[in-house]
This record gives sequence, structure tokens and C-alpha cells, in this order.
Amino acid sequence: MAYIKLYCKKNRLRPNGTAPIYLALRIASKEKLLSSGHYINPDLFDNKSEKVKHKKLQLTLNEMKAELEDVILDLEREKKPVTFDTVIARHKINAHGNFIKYAREKFQKAYDQEAIGYKTWEQHRDCLKVLEAYRPDVKLHEITVDWLQDYEYYLKNVKNRAKNTRFHDFKTIRRVMNLAREDGLIKEYPFRKFKFSQEETNPDFLLVHELNALVKLYYQEKLNGPVQRTLGNFLFSCMTGVSGREMRDKESIRFEGDQIIFTRKKTGAQVYIPLHRKAKDLWADVKDRNLKQKYVRVNKDIAEALQEAGINKKVTYHESRHTFGVIGLIKGMNLAVISKILGHKSIKTTEIYARIVDDLTRQEMMKWDD
Repeated sequence: MAYIKLYCKKNRLRPNGTAPIYLALRIASKEKLLSSGHYINPDLFDNKSEKVKHKKLQLTLNEMKAELEDVILDLEREKKPVTFDTVIARHKINAHGNFIKYAREKFQKAYDQEAIGYKTWEQHRDCLKVLEAYRPDVKLHEITVDWLQDYEYYLKNVKNRAKNTRFHDFKTIRRVMNLAREDGLIKEYPFRKFKFSQEETNPDFLLVHELNALVKLYYQEKLNGPVQRTLGNFLFSCMTGVSGREMRDKESIRFEGDQIIFTRKKTGAQVYIPLHRKAKDLWADVKDRNLKQKYVRVNKDIAEALQEAGINKKVTYHESRHTFGVIGLIKGMNLAVISKILGHKSIKTTEIYARIVDDLTRQEMMKWDD
């Protein structure tokens, strides 16, 4: 039998005459005092009735007591042992609020500290919105294998989310659970048994003649100022593999001799990229023109430039790196060099560009049948 009682330790007075209020957790005739963080004049608290002559404080204490009682009920319902350790551990988890609140705080902090980029933050935000519509009050400890399987059914059959979209949903949840595990908020990690995957798709990119058409458009200077500035940054990324994240903060990029040097924000690794003539010419134009902050606006600019150049493709700024990888291989660059410039942790990530080039070669050879 376990229960909670409000208790004021009246013999432990502070210099100002107030005494601490505790939540007395009693299990099998043993008791443990948990601090409520509140103090009061001992004459205003009745330990027998658990009443305090302060309406607002009484409500707060009642809520704290109810939270602990809910923890005990949850443990009993889950047929888990009700001990001081299990009750306190579960209460610690619940004290951080629900899963969604914890996740949003963590992702916002990571974004503010530039540990994740805007695109990643935006993707996590959208995944959490879908989860919030499903279960706004879900707690960290409720994310079990069974819960994940139920959520997958909901995403697939109710929301009709594609496999790759569901992949990002569960990737977001897994990231939160890893953070919770690092913070010591969970002991059971459901992703040891729950597996998810994505369909292998080829990334979008520009071909050599399409990139050349954009370069020609850029030097014609027919576009309005903001679109022209975005296109210049985009072309530089296409020719060097430098990400939009770095192009937003060019003060961190040094130009020495024939190369640029910077620390990659995502990995912290220092990168050296020699610049060919075309890239040098572009750098002179864009070095003092930082990329605009919002990806939505940037991608609208790129779409406008593509339309003006007569290119019927939906390509975002991120595809500049894919373009660099594909065209680099077409021009004969070594796969390992491309992998290093792009900052891939494994060359297997870069090998997708080799498969794309193989597919392009196959398509071109089939033209002999026309």
C-alpha cells in the first residue's frame, strides 16, 4: 500500500520563521520525505488535515500530491513495482512535462545554439505537430514499442503519410528519446526493438547544361536584386559543395591563396576547398552577400531563377550539394574527394551519386535505340 501525505516539518525553521512543506511518500510502513520547494509559517499549516491557510498554495500542493498519486496508479496499472525509487524516477520524468513540450524545448535550444540547422528544426517541428494531433499529452515513458506500432498504423492508415515521411516522423521521436536517455529520464529504450526505414530515392540535382544555363542567367543580371543574390550563393554551392548553412555566415569563411577554409557547423570539422576559376569569380560576387535566413524565401528565389532559365525542375538550395556530387563525378572527380568536401561521415553516403551517374550513362546509351 502506497500513499502521499502533505507534511510541514515545523521543527526545521529557517531564519525568517518559515518551515518546509514536504510530500510524505509512505510505502509498506516506510516513509520518505520529498521536498515540495515551498515554505510557510508553521502556524498556518495543519498536518492532521493537510490544510494550509493560503488558498493559492493549497491548490499548488494539492496538484503536486495528485501528480504523485497518479504516478503510483500508473505503476500499479502497468504492474510494475511501487518502490521509492520507481515512484521518484517516474515523477522525475513527468516533472519535465509531456513528450512534445520536452521535445520542443530541446530542439529550440539546439537550433539557438546552431547545433541543428533551420531545415532540420523545421522538419522536427512539423513532425511534432502531427504527433500533437494524435496524442498531445503523451509522456516520455509512454513511448513503448507497442505505442510506436500503434502510431505507425495511425500515420499510415489514418494520415496517409508516405513511407519516407513516416521515416522522418520516427527519426524525430528517436532523437527525442536519445536526448531523454542522455538526461537520465528514461530507462527503457523502445528503438532497440522498433525498426523503421525509408524508401531509397535518388536526390534531385541539376545536370551540366542546366547549371550552365543558370550561370549564363546570373551573369546577364536580368533578375531582381534578392533573387540575383540567392542565385549567386546557390551557384557557388553547386560548384563547391558548401552548404547553405555556411553561406549564411560568410564571416566564418576565410579565403587564403586559391582556397576557402571554414569549420563546418554541423560536424565541427575544418574544411579546405580549393577554388577553380569559375568558383573564384563567383566568390568575388557573393562573399559580401550573405544568404537570406529563411529557406522558404530562398527556395522561392531559386524556383523563380529556374523558371527564368527554362528549367522545369523543383530544386531546393540543399540540392546544390547533390548537384556538386553528381557533376563532380561526371567531370571525373574522385569519389573520396567529393565525400570529403561534402563532409559525409561515410563514403557510402556519397556512393548514391555514383549510382545516379551510372543511371544517367545507361539512359544516354539507350538513345542509340531511338
